[in-house]
Amino acid sequence: MLGHMEFSTGDKGHKEIVHIITSNDLLQDIRNNEYMRILKKILHNSINNTCEGNILNWRGDTNDPKEINDLVLELKQMNFKYAFFWFEGNLVHHGVEDRFLEWTKYRTKDWSIMGHILDRNGKCPVLHQQCVIFNLANLDDDVNFNSLVEEHNDFEASKDHVHDDYTPLWIKSKAGKHTRKIKPESIFDNIMWNLLSQGHTVVNVPNPVRNCKDCAYADEDQEETVEWLLDPKLGTMTLEEGFDLCKRIGYDKSRLIDDVIVAKEAVYVTNTDSVSKKMIMDIDTIVCPASGVNQFIHIANNIDTIKKVIWTDFSSLSIWWMQYVLQNWRGKDFDDFYYKHKRILESKSPEPETIEVDYKKVKQADKFFDKLDASVWRKITRLEHVFLQIDIINEYDKVLEHVDNSNVFINLTNIYSYDINYILNKYHKVHNSFYNFLHRLVEQNKNVYFWGDSSNGSRYANPVNISRIGLI
Repeated sequence: MLGHMEFSTGDKGHKEIVHIITSNDLLQDIRNNEYMRILKKILHNSINNTCEGNILNWRGDTNDPKEINDLVLELKQMNFKYAFFWFEGNLVHHGVEDRFLEWTKYRTKDWSIMGHILDRNGKCPVLHQQCVIFNLANLDDDVNFNSLVEEHNDFEASKDHVHDDYTPLWIKSKAGKHTRKIKPESIFDNIMWNLLSQGHTVVNVPNPVRNCKDCAYADEDQEETVEWLLDPKLGTMTLEEGFDLCKRIGYDKSRLIDDVIVAKEAVYVTNTDSVSKKMIMDIDTIVCPASGVNQFIHIANNIDTIKKVIWTDFSSLSIWWMQYVLQNWRGKDFDDFYYKHKRILESKSPEPETIEVDYKKVKQADKFFDKLDASVWRKITRLEHVFLQIDIINEYDKVLEHVDNSNVFINLTNIYSYDINYILNKYHKVHNSFYNFLHRLVEQNKNVYFWGDSSNGSRYANPVNISRIGLI
C-alpha cells in the first residue's frame, strides 16, 4: 500500500488528521480532461494553503472498496485519528480543522463516518460528493468495507435535520431488509451501507465545518462551465468584467475563479506565511514577491552579505505599494505606518476588498523590527532594488537577466499554489516553467537557495540549496 502513497507532513499541528487527495477520480462524471485537471489542482491548493494536518496523495483504485479499506486501516496503524477524503470541485478554507476538532471534543465515540447525508423518500441514503471523514478509532482492525449484514439492511434517521427535510443529523441501521431504490453516487455510499449494517453510525457534517468549505457542484452545467473556465479571455478580464461573470455563473461556480478575478489588483500588505526562525545564508541576491513585510525580515537577516533585491509580482498595485513602503517607511512601527498611509493605498485600488492585511502579522513584524538598529533599515533602502511586474510562469526570463554568478535566495512562498496559474496555463505548462526556471537559476549561479511551494505542492518550510539537491 505504501507504494500508492505520497505524504506531505504537517509541520504546524493537527497531526492526528490526514487529508486524502486521490490521483484517480472520486467525482467520476467529469467529461473534460482539462476541467478535471483544474478541479484537482484547486482542491489540492486549497488544502495545502489552509490546512495544518497531513496531506496524502493516494494513487489507489477509487472504485475498489477493499483498497480504500486497506488504506484506512493502514492510516489507523499510523496513529492518525481522522481521515478526510476530498472530492474534486471542493475548496477548503482556514479553520476547517479547528472547527472539526472542536466538534469532536464532545462526539468521539458515537460515529464512524461523517459526510453530507442525503436521505430522500424511497431511496437509500447517500453521501453528497463533497468530503467523507472516517473516525479511525471506531473502526476495528478487522473491519470489512465490503461486507453487508443482510438481516440489518434497513435504515433509521434522526428526526432533526441540518436543513430542509432530507439531511438528517445521523443515520443508523435497523433490523430487516429495505425496499428502497439502490442508486449509489460514489463508492462511499456502498461502504456506508455496509458499515451501517455492521452497527456503525453515520453523522452529517456539522454547520461549523460546512462554513469552512465550499462546493462548486462541478458535475452540474459542465458544458457552460468549461466554456467560460477555459476561455482564453478569462485572464484579461477587468475586475468589473470578472465580477459580472461571477454574478452570471452564481456563487458556487464563481468560487473556482476568485483567484483569477482579483489577481491583477491584489495587494498583500502582510504575508500569509511566517518567518519562524532566523534564516541566515551566505547570499548576495534575493528574488521574492512584492508582498508583505516578511521579505524585509529575510533581507535584514542577511544584511551583511545582501546586495540586490529582485521584486516580482503579477499585480502592478503590489509593485507600487512595495516601492512606496521602501520610500516612506522608516523601519519601525509598521502598524502606525500602515494606519496613516492605508487610505493612499485604498485610493489607488479599484476594489479595496482586494487589499489583504492581517493585523496579527503586523504586530509580529513590529516585534522583529523594533529590536533592530535603525542602521539596518537604512542599509535595506540603499540596496539595489529591481522591480518586475511580470507573470513569473511565462516571463521568468526577465528575472534571469538580473541574476548571474551569484549566491541567490529565491523565495517563491505559495506562488505555485495560486489557482490562477493552473487555470490560465493549460496542461503541464506550470510544472515545466517551474523546473525550467530553477534549472536556469542553478545553471548560471553559484548557489541557489529555495523556499516555498513547488509546483507539485511540496512545501519547503526551510531553505534548501537546490544547487546540491533536487526538488519534487
